[in-house]
Amino acid sequence: LAGRQQTFAQGSDNLQMQAGEHNDHAGKLEFTVASCQGLAGLHALEAQWRDLERRQAALNFSHTWDWYAAILEAGLVDADTLRFFVVSRQQQACLILPLQWRRQRLAGMPLRCWATPQHPHLPFSDAVQDAQHGTAALAFLLDWLCEHSPRPWDCLQLSRRPEDGGPDCRRVVARSFPCIQARITRSKYLACAAAVDVPAARHLARARRRLARDGELELVVADRGVALETAFVQFLQLERDGWKGRRGSAIALHPGLIGFYRRLIALGVAGNEDGERMCLRSVIYLLRQAGRPIAAVFAVQLAGTCYLLKIARAQRVRRGSPGKLLIDMIRQDWCGGSRQRELNFVTDVAWVDGWAPAARAVVSCRWFNRGLRAGLLAWLARLRAAVFLLARHLRGART
Repeated sequence: LAGRQQTFAQGSDNLQMQAGEHNDHAGKLEFTVASCQGLAGLHALEAQWRDLERRQAALNFSHTWDWYAAILEAGLVDADTLRFFVVSRQQQACLILPLQWRRQRLAGMPLRCWATPQHPHLPFSDAVQDAQHGTAALAFLLDWLCEHSPRPWDCLQLSRRPEDGGPDCRRVVARSFPCIQARITRSKYLACAAAVDVPAARHLARARRRLARDGELELVVADRGVALETAFVQFLQLERDGWKGRRGSAIALHPGLIGFYRRLIALGVAGNEDGERMCLRSVIYLLRQAGRPIAAVFAVQLAGTCYLLKIARAQRVRRGSPGKLLIDMIRQDWCGGSRQRELNFVTDVAWVDGWAPAARAVVSCRWFNRGLRAGLLAWLARLRAAVFLLARHLRGART
């Protein structure tokens, strides 16, 4: 692995907290940290990453090696700024955290950040970690970054709070991070459909009857070969002809995005041919009315979960709720009453409430470093947050 590497053992008092406290039958812990850069580093990590996927407690699509391979090969993230920090124990990876180097501005001052990768088509990114030593490895890495980071930094931007990492993270935070600023960026993420409530079911029944007046409705599932390629072209056309095309955000208008989704498709095909490894499997669902597509969803499937990444619909039938109807048809086709399968919306829009989803909040958290510069920036961040809350309170009082 290319990059800096340093090893600490939990044998002395001053390093005990850095390695994490696991005294329950685990004995002494020894962690090794290495960092790999860009696409070459990702390929060097493939075997370790895929092994770690099998030990991830709650694996989702954004934890997989396939996902990051498609991101970097399509150029959605600058490979020169992206590093993968690997924490290992006894030559086995316990945690991999992708972090991107960025320069931002906070109240006019430059802010040097290590942040989890972000892009409009990357809805979520987080560490991949095993269930046994992952939290201790994360705490160790946070402390390691304070002392041995490849580049100086003022804050870490992570999608988790200190309490999400257990007692090890809380102890590191108390010692190494004087200020943490957290905010909820999405109220619902990884919202899983379990059932449809009565009002939503009635609405969907009316939508089905309304759309069926103009032609027979048909669900098409394309997951391989020519059928998948044809469905992808139809999906792109539907999205481009809608509001996303008018705003300039449709996938078809950006060659890099087309490449990203084509790579997801290709990775899934390669994984299906392999048959021995867990991989993302791309599938496109089409809702046809009298043979013509009126709605489409680009989804990826992993284990027992189907993730709905993007949805498109024809503008001419917008009032018939073809998107909602298609999603419910996907739920019935994929889940089929099985408790081992679930449909995941990967969204925070309000209309998913009708499916009674089990959702969780997404948190954007700034972990400020020690030192005068980082302390000043943390103080400015607190001041801005206080001014924002005061302004919102005053606006509410006037109304």
